[in-house]
Amino acid sequence: MKTLSDVDKIRACLGKTIRAYLAGLAVDCPFGGNPDECFCHQLREKTAEERARILAALTDEECIAIFERHRKCFVEKSCSLDWGKPPARE
Repeated sequence: MKTLSDVDKIRACLGKTIRAYLAGLAVDCPFGGNPDECFCHQLREKTAEERARILAALTDEECIAIFERHRKCFVEKSCSLDWGKPPARE
């Protein structure tokens, strides 16, 4: 049985994981470079110190919203590359 403290620990871990992932997104797009249309484009142009300060100031809700936006973009780009589809037979 999960207790309230277990749920709090899970939420804290998830929050740290998302923040760590966002720190990576603030450096580079998973598909490479810094696409102009990316919502992280301007963030990536800042210094490492500025990026860290901005990310640290985000609320958990803001981090989750950014992560969800990224997830949708990632899925769209992945689908355009046909990732996960078996190769066509000749």
